[in-house]
Amino acid sequence: MRPRIRDLRRTPPLALAGILLALGLALFFALRILLISVHWFDEPHRGPAPQGWMTPGYLGYTWSIDTDSMLEALDVDPRPEQRLTLYQLAARKGIPQQDFLVAVTNWLEDNADDE
Repeated sequence: MRPRIRDLRRTPPLALAGILLALGLALFFALRILLISVHWFDEPHRGPAPQGWMTPGYLGYTWSIDTDSMLEALDVDPRPEQRLTLYQLAARKGIPQQDFLVAVTNWLEDNADDE
């Protein structure tokens, strides 16, 4: 005699709750692994898009690039006396912030694969 779904009513409630909880957790973690796998294996994973609050060191870390070579290419002092954000570096150069961010983004896209 095969067990049927309606026979689950005769199963002790605590055991049934445990089985359903275990099944739900297994499904949750299976979906989580699938989503993480799709994210990391989609294409070469790169760092976040440059934003004004970021420092060159942060971009160097997240994009795995040499920060000094990026700053030299952008005509910025490679070792300022303090950590400056991209907006602060743009102000020092006297150029609009968005133009500086575009230049940084273009440099990162062109040189990230070389490093």
